[in-house]
Amino acid sequence: MPVFLGICLVAAVLEYGQVLRWMRDLCGPLVSWCQLPEAVAPGILLSVLRKDGLLVLHGADGALVAALTAAQVLTVVWLASTLTPCLVTAWMVRKELGTPHALKLLGRQFTTSLVTTALFVTALRLLP
Repeated sequence: MPVFLGICLVAAVLEYGQVLRWMRDLCGPLVSWCQLPEAVAPGILLSVLRKDGLLVLHGADGALVAALTAAQVLTVVWLASTLTPCLVTAWMVRKELGTPHALKLLGRQFTTSLVTTALFVTALRLLP
């Protein structure tokens, strides 16, 4: 519970400081290509730090999540959960196997996530 409260506090500070708006504007074109609203970009980016960072999308009583289609929810959750590994895991890989190996691991996971997302979005576009 303390971690969740901490995340809520950080999210509130980021929202107040317009950081979430900046994140949305920066990554908006990328998420738009995935047929997602720009408003989901902060949730995906925050999930890189902690997987439960995606909870930032539940603001306004879940209005954003409720407005998404099932395919969009799947795409958001897929990106948020696969874009990077757990940072603690990546940190331990770096510690045990070295920075080059950890960076290679992060690069492979990032690339695989984007490629599979692109395939998924393309398949959805082909459906009637």
